[in-house]
Amino acid sequence: MEECPALIRKYGQVIQRYYVQYLSVYDAVALNKFMQSLTHISEEDSIILSSICKPFLTHVGRLRTQTTSSTFGAPTRLDAATELHFFLWE
Repeated sequence: MEECPALIRKYGQVIQRYYVQYLSVYDAVALNKFMQSLTHISEEDSIILSSICKPFLTHVGRLRTQTTSSTFGAPTRLDAATELHFFLWE
Protein backbone atom coordinates (compact mmCIF):
# COMPACT_ATOMS: atom_id res chain seq x y z
CA MET A 1 0.00 0.00 0.00
CA GLU A 2 2.91 2.35 0.68
CA GLU A 3 4.07 1.76 -2.85
CA CYS A 4 1.03 3.44 -4.47
CA PRO A 5 1.74 7.04 -3.39
CA ALA A 6 5.37 6.66 -4.46
CA LEU A 7 4.30 5.41 -7.88
CA ILE A 8 1.77 8.24 -8.22
CA ARG A 9 4.47 10.79 -7.39
CA LYS A 10 6.89 9.14 -9.79
CA TYR A 11 4.47 8.77 -12.71
CA GLY A 12 2.06 11.62 -11.93
CA GLN A 13 2.98 13.54 -15.08
CA VAL A 14 2.41 10.50 -17.26
CA ILE A 15 -0.98 9.80 -15.65
CA GLN A 16 -2.06 13.41 -16.01
CA ARG A 17 -0.89 13.62 -19.63
CA TYR A 18 -2.79 10.41 -20.44
CA TYR A 19 -5.95 11.77 -18.87
CA VAL A 20 -5.80 15.12 -20.61
CA GLN A 21 -4.87 13.71 -24.02
CA TYR A 22 -7.18 10.71 -24.13
CA LEU A 23 -9.77 10.34 -21.39
CA SER A 24 -10.88 13.96 -21.24
CA VAL A 25 -11.51 13.91 -24.98
CA TYR A 26 -13.58 10.75 -24.56
CA ASP A 27 -15.54 12.43 -21.76
CA ALA A 28 -16.21 15.46 -23.94
CA VAL A 29 -17.33 13.32 -26.89
CA ALA A 30 -19.53 11.16 -24.66
CA LEU A 31 -21.11 14.25 -23.11
CA ASN A 32 -21.77 15.73 -26.54
CA LYS A 33 -23.38 12.50 -27.79
CA PHE A 34 -25.47 12.25 -24.64
CA MET A 35 -26.68 15.82 -25.10
CA GLN A 36 -27.72 15.06 -28.68
CA SER A 37 -29.58 11.92 -27.62
CA LEU A 38 -31.84 13.79 -25.20
CA THR A 39 -34.88 13.99 -27.44
CA HIS A 40 -37.48 13.67 -24.69
CA ILE A 41 -36.70 17.01 -23.03
CA SER A 42 -38.20 20.35 -23.91
CA GLU A 43 -36.38 22.80 -26.16
CA GLU A 44 -35.98 25.20 -23.24
CA ASP A 45 -34.33 22.50 -21.11
CA SER A 46 -32.11 21.55 -24.03
CA ILE A 47 -30.93 25.15 -24.36
CA ILE A 48 -30.18 25.33 -20.64
CA LEU A 49 -28.20 22.06 -20.70
CA SER A 50 -26.30 23.16 -23.79
CA SER A 51 -25.39 26.45 -22.16
CA ILE A 52 -24.03 24.53 -19.17
CA CYS A 53 -22.08 21.95 -21.20
CA LYS A 54 -20.63 24.19 -23.90
CA PRO A 55 -18.22 26.04 -21.56
CA PHE A 56 -17.17 22.68 -20.08
CA LEU A 57 -16.31 21.28 -23.52
CA THR A 58 -14.44 24.47 -24.41
CA HIS A 59 -12.50 24.33 -21.15
CA VAL A 60 -11.51 20.69 -21.69
CA GLY A 61 -10.27 21.62 -25.16
CA ARG A 62 -8.15 24.43 -23.72
CA LEU A 63 -6.68 22.14 -21.05
CA ARG A 64 -5.78 19.62 -23.72
CA THR A 65 -4.14 22.27 -25.90
CA GLN A 66 -2.15 23.70 -22.98
CA THR A 67 -0.87 20.29 -21.93
CA THR A 68 -0.09 18.85 -25.34
CA SER A 69 1.65 22.01 -26.48
CA SER A 70 4.36 21.48 -23.87
CA THR A 71 7.35 19.45 -24.91
CA PHE A 72 7.52 15.83 -23.82
CA GLY A 73 10.02 16.34 -21.01
CA ALA A 74 8.41 19.52 -19.70
CA PRO A 75 6.27 19.42 -16.59
CA THR A 76 2.56 19.24 -17.20
CA ARG A 77 -0.14 20.90 -15.20
CA LEU A 78 -0.70 18.78 -12.14
CA ASP A 79 -3.65 20.92 -11.09
CA ALA A 80 -5.76 20.29 -14.21
CA ALA A 81 -8.31 18.11 -12.44
CA THR A 82 -8.60 20.60 -9.57
CA GLU A 83 -8.96 23.48 -12.01
CA LEU A 84 -11.69 21.62 -13.86
CA HIS A 85 -13.47 20.90 -10.58
CA PHE A 86 -13.43 24.59 -9.63
CA PHE A 87 -14.52 25.58 -13.14
CA LEU A 88 -17.61 23.40 -12.85
CA TRP A 89 -18.58 24.96 -9.53
CA GLU A 90 -18.05 28.64 -10.52
